[in-house]
Amino acid sequence: MTSDPLVITGNTDPFIGRPWTDADMITVDVFHEAEMALPVRLRFGVGEYSGNEQVMTAAYGVLPGVRTRLTFPLSALDAETVFLPRTPGRLKATLQGRPSRPEDIRWLAIGAGNVGTPLMVELSNITLTDSPQPLVPDGPVLVDELGQWTGRDWPGKTPDAAALVTYLRAAASAPPPDALPGRNKYGGSTEITFDATGFFRTHHDGRRWWLVDPDGGAFWSAGADCVGMDGWCPIAGNEALCRPLPPRDGEFADAWRGGSFAWPVANLIRAFGPDYHPSWGTLTRRTFAQFGFNTIGNWSDTAFTRASQIPYVLPLANFPTTAQTVFRDFPDVFAPEYAENALKFAQQLEEFRGDPYLIGYFLRNEPLWAFGAFRLAEELLAHDPARAPHSRRELIAHLRARYTDDAAFAAGWGDLVPGPDALAAYQLDDRASLTERAAADLAEFSRRMVEAYVRIPSAACRAVDPHHLNLGMRWAWIASDDLLAGADACDVFSLNCYDFRVSPETVQRAVRASGRPVLIGEFHFGAMDRGLLGNGLRGVPTQTDRGRAYRYYVEQAAALPDVIGAHYFQWNDQPFLGRFDGENWQIGLVDVCHAPYLEFVEAARQTHQDLYAIAAGTQPPLPTPPPEAPKLGI
Repeated sequence: MTSDPLVITGNTDPFIGRPWTDADMITVDVFHEAEMALPVRLRFGVGEYSGNEQVMTAAYGVLPGVRTRLTFPLSALDAETVFLPRTPGRLKATLQGRPSRPEDIRWLAIGAGNVGTPLMVELSNITLTDSPQPLVPDGPVLVDELGQWTGRDWPGKTPDAAALVTYLRAAASAPPPDALPGRNKYGGSTEITFDATGFFRTHHDGRRWWLVDPDGGAFWSAGADCVGMDGWCPIAGNEALCRPLPPRDGEFADAWRGGSFAWPVANLIRAFGPDYHPSWGTLTRRTFAQFGFNTIGNWSDTAFTRASQIPYVLPLANFPTTAQTVFRDFPDVFAPEYAENALKFAQQLEEFRGDPYLIGYFLRNEPLWAFGAFRLAEELLAHDPARAPHSRRELIAHLRARYTDDAAFAAGWGDLVPGPDALAAYQLDDRASLTERAAADLAEFSRRMVEAYVRIPSAACRAVDPHHLNLGMRWAWIASDDLLAGADACDVFSLNCYDFRVSPETVQRAVRASGRPVLIGEFHFGAMDRGLLGNGLRGVPTQTDRGRAYRYYVEQAAALPDVIGAHYFQWNDQPFLGRFDGENWQIGLVDVCHAPYLEFVEAARQTHQDLYAIAAGTQPPLPTPPPEAPKLGI
């Protein structure tokens, strides 16, 4: 296949004439022999075929040399889903677009992404179906017994299990590296100090924002996410792609979790036996100090975190929701159920109330409803009136308060409905029919919805734990100003920023709206020179470039007076065959055999040593980034 996509026009199966409205799924089988994972995209459009009429894109990652069946449920055209569940042989699948219906689709284009070299791709079995049969991979073997790629060698690749055992035992027994100079026990500065309160807090010194540690030291949070034995990989259906795995019972039982297997855990068992956790903790504390980090980031091993005496952040679980949602995962926030569940949600903070090493807690991570600039009040009206009744009633009350009578309402809203009360049973079919005034009213109410979404659980958490910082929502990005509503209910505005540099304009946008400092919850850089098939959301050519990219990102962030920290995602490389959602990126600080990338260690330690001088403005940040590599993988 060339770079030109295969285009199918009409809304029936081109081979058997079956209409799209009479099926549940579209399937297509893909085979390629590129060295890397191949992005394959299904694009759906209305009207005549053109990029401008595209309404939905489904992007899939496909392993090399493995015939893979891609499935697209036509129900996903409603845009309520962002990620598709995994199927055998397939990597991550993401959806992006606006709501549409199967009967409105007039073309489907199937194309492959750029992998940097000429490539032939075979497409077959393109069809509509109600119940697609899984296509179980039958080889080739891609993963060795240690979880490494069989198709390539690279510097630092562990040759066999004996070498793994020798390395891990020696690393766990080695003395820890020297602490960075000028640091107190929390990793804060001994030279820049403020009033101590016994807990972490935020402080503006007249020039910039800081975190302040419990002893009063200025603290800039340099963290790593997922500090643990992560690496769980769904195995069901992919067994033929792996060297034989150990049995589920017996010595390696901890390396199995349901249908998933973790090579990082199995490798620790090989070195330390079934009681491997203490040795892993010793090894990880040493490696953590070697990098010079001062914060254990989100989703880290709980036992390690609580025992480490290293500052950490806490991801709260089970963000409050309601039985009926407005759109995707956005709850019916004006329902009593939401407030009740917020109170239950806050109770998990009870056990952390007195811990001085806890910096603060994130309310949640990357809400799916915020993937795109969706106007929530329009989504409320576009769905079944019974779906989120409390929010709909609140919208009606909001409009009644704005308009003195139905005539005044009609002057602004036209003949869409006779009055606000009619919205109780109204379902919006054509968003283009909204008047300018109606769109403005719905935009205002959308911000009220987000404000309630943030304020209600924030107040519940503050009542349970008044000492620790509310670190906010960890937005994937600021898709619209609506996401800034209610941000002042938190102590910190958090977002994930996958770029080579934190945008000063984005930071200022958040600070102007919230009056709060900014924490970066996630960023990373990957390279394709060390044994995985994807380089993440930001790629560079080599491991040395990864180290320079880290230095540039963190030092540029520390030089911004409103940024108080940045946490790298993530500690471990992801599994070669993909984690739960199919991501399989070379983005870790350590590989599947727990060996750190030494080029990264050297660069990160240098940045962390200079961090407080850069934040204080007495030393300039690294001025230039490394070269960027094309993003590979999904």
